[in-house]
Amino acid sequence: MIKIYSTSLLVQHHDGSLQSFDLDKLREKLTQAFRSNGISDPWLPEHFSLMLEEKIRSGNAAGEDLDSDALQALLANVLVATGYGEVAVSFGQLTDSDQSLVPGEMQPWEHSKLTAMLARTLPLAENQLQDLSRESLTALEKLGFVCASEAFMRELAVHILHFRRCPGAAPAGKKPRRPAGTEFIPADAWAHLASDASQLLIKRNVLRLLPLSDIFPTARLEMHLQALRPVSQDWQPEESLLPQLPEICQEILLLLQRMREHIRQTWPRIENPGAHVIFPAYRDFFQQQLPGWKKRRQTTLRQKVTMLLEEQLQQQSFELLLSFR
Repeated sequence: MIKIYSTSLLVQHHDGSLQSFDLDKLREKLTQAFRSNGISDPWLPEHFSLMLEEKIRSGNAAGEDLDSDALQALLANVLVATGYGEVAVSFGQLTDSDQSLVPGEMQPWEHSKLTAMLARTLPLAENQLQDLSRESLTALEKLGFVCASEAFMRELAVHILHFRRCPGAAPAGKKPRRPAGTEFIPADAWAHLASDASQLLIKRNVLRLLPLSDIFPTARLEMHLQALRPVSQDWQPEESLLPQLPEICQEILLLLQRMREHIRQTWPRIENPGAHVIFPAYRDFFQQQLPGWKKRRQTTLRQKVTMLLEEQLQQQSFELLLSFR
């Protein structure tokens, strides 16, 4: 099923009102925070921004009023739990957010309590949270600990979740590993998963595959409508654009399914990986690429294209998030 298809990100502010969340500002501040700590990889802030966007959109789809402070806390917790505590501090200073990053008091843990804590601090589905809580408590018992802080339990859970393979599946003589630091599978590495038709769409810049992170891996790609526009100024989108979309959508679903299967094989504990299709500059396309069209006609075509994309991309068995930007 399609989870949500929205142009807006809505969060609840201090006065209780719902306001649009500025994703571009978040990405900019995260980039500054990483760079101030000597980390210049542009994909890191992009990945964490996407992760928070997916959390907000999922909440909007479920009718939840996500609190802006709670989202800041979630981002800080994920940064700390994945080894970027200094970045979390810098981000808090840049955004004037007062997020406490101290380990917290030592306390005993049981399943429901740990599940609730992880739900507040990690962007995971309910079934993943339940299983991860059980495994974390088992690991805590094996370590011989009676009490632990929230920060320790969070890091333990992330460590368990992101082991690349189960011990039984490791090749002889090799230990299963979680990479030191964050690793990304670059977009080019996905090429072997693409069909001939998908590879052609990638070469034409219609589809853009996004890197895969060790931190909450998600199958993500972008679709660029601009790349489908012919060079000629005198073009009829109803005749040249709409007929192409069903086949492109089928290639998108096939590619996402293969990417999700790769994630399941690489991270066995992530049984139901997320999938996200992003449509950059979606509104701009209809406003800028249709010279001479009146606004009402532009809006009508945009609605028609959106409905067709939604209809075609619903033809899958996994949960899919759509972002029309």
